[in-house]
Amino acid sequence: MKSVKIIIRICKKTSLSRLYNSSFILILLLSISCKDSNTINSINNSKLYSNNALQFDGIDDKVDLFLKPITDTWTLSVWVKGNDSLWNPNEAIISNGWATIKAWEQTPLSIKNGYPTVGDSLKATYKLDAEWHHLAVVNNGIENTLYIDGEIAAKGRGGKGICPSFIGANDSDSFFNGSIDELRIWNIAVDQNTIKKWMYSPLKKNHKNYSNLLACFGFDDEALDATDISGRFHGDIKKQYSSTATSNTPVYIRNFNSAFKGQYMASDYISLPKDKSVFEGLNNSQDDNILKVLSWNIWHGGVENGEELGRQRIIDIIKASTADVILMIETYGAANLIAEQLGFYHYTLGDKDNLAIFSRYPIVAQYPSNFKGFYSIGAKIKMPNNKEVIVWDVWLRYALPDYTMEINDPNYTVKEMIDGDMNYAVSDLNAILEKDLSVYATDKNTPVIFGGDFNSCSHLDWTKGTAEAGLHYNKEVDFPVSKIMMQQGYKDSFRELYPDPVKYIGKTWSPLYNYCDDFRIDFIYYKGPKVMPIDSRVIDQHPDQDQMFPSDHAGVLSVFEIN
Repeated sequence: MKSVKIIIRICKKTSLSRLYNSSFILILLLSISCKDSNTINSINNSKLYSNNALQFDGIDDKVDLFLKPITDTWTLSVWVKGNDSLWNPNEAIISNGWATIKAWEQTPLSIKNGYPTVGDSLKATYKLDAEWHHLAVVNNGIENTLYIDGEIAAKGRGGKGICPSFIGANDSDSFFNGSIDELRIWNIAVDQNTIKKWMYSPLKKNHKNYSNLLACFGFDDEALDATDISGRFHGDIKKQYSSTATSNTPVYIRNFNSAFKGQYMASDYISLPKDKSVFEGLNNSQDDNILKVLSWNIWHGGVENGEELGRQRIIDIIKASTADVILMIETYGAANLIAEQLGFYHYTLGDKDNLAIFSRYPIVAQYPSNFKGFYSIGAKIKMPNNKEVIVWDVWLRYALPDYTMEINDPNYTVKEMIDGDMNYAVSDLNAILEKDLSVYATDKNTPVIFGGDFNSCSHLDWTKGTAEAGLHYNKEVDFPVSKIMMQQGYKDSFRELYPDPVKYIGKTWSPLYNYCDDFRIDFIYYKGPKVMPIDSRVIDQHPDQDQMFPSDHAGVLSVFEIN
């Protein structure tokens, strides 16, 4: 504590310009003992935040939440304030967005022409003005009850689950024009008295339903990614990725709501747990016989976190992976920047095209698809040991309806999953194998590494054993896409090294959206002489784990020894 006092005294006597001098600050920091560092951490942890809200522009602002479905009872509560009293026909407060099935309430809370509304059927009898109001929706499994400022405003039949995926929008529409604060999401029907008791103050651990809290966004810490105080989730503050209407995302503002008393402290926020780094053990040392291949769908050109921030996070992750070759999907305009930042060769059909191949080593042949360039491209690279390798990048269409969503419906069958694959992914894969690989990969002595976003799962994952272990919704599914790859002589690099799908799930869909806990839909296959996988791992972290992962797909990195 003594050195902290010394720093404070020095700061009082030192000009601001000198304090900004990095060497001076470094000297001060080096003077602090470990004991004093703990004291400073304690001081920071007791920091009292200002009462803030998040303001939306009604044009393209939103927050992605990535929460799991709540299929039984649930409660949403939130403070809202319009930027004016001129309400649009439909302004979403909380919505499922595109994460939806028939069994769910599609928009659990919105404002239609000024009237708070649940779904399409339950609406308040009076409009909101432009002041702060508290809204809550409670589903007890039978009926929904809508509260305004703690009082019942409407009641009607309910019982549907929800998947609260967005704040302030219904994904790409129904944008909210106003401010939002204190969003609380519960997996229990909170009673009216408890709602009224806690609506006016910050949420604390002595709330009687705290153990049923799924997420609470108070917005007081003004974090880059909206922070859930319970430490379970980040929310991605963004504008609609395809919008050119504005350049700004939702912004933090001071909340002068006189009805809400108190602020959060830093100690109220539970930190997200740090996982073991997925980059551990990787290094940039070059072995002439080693080829590290990363397959990754970067999600709409990597701009979902913002064009600059999102793409920088993509580049950070690729560098940390130490990959030699990247099979990229949804590249969409990012290829030149990524190649320049990596210092890699690259091949793509066009600046804004879907697929791109990046290589640390020379690309000695380029293979445009004879089927469809959006789905398939290839290249031949030359390794330092003079071994030539064909690398192939693919995107297959996903089944409609999309079973990664529909599987949340208990009535969705195994046959429907297989039929969807047969209609889309199987058709695409057969065409790629027949029209592309059979033409370009004719030398059996040349290894082929074949990866991408298959939008299909594997029969090696959805087994009797995984079903008995409670994975994959207890379903055993003989997926045809992965079986075709096996029949063509390809091996699944991840599953070759980790044959137990119960112990090693390898989830790639999705590191963000939590309604799919155990889906592997991104793969790296291989075949050919003298090629052997020696490592394979899922890349689902930023090297700085405090930063949000920028894609809805995890990457797959496989390390091959090729002699």
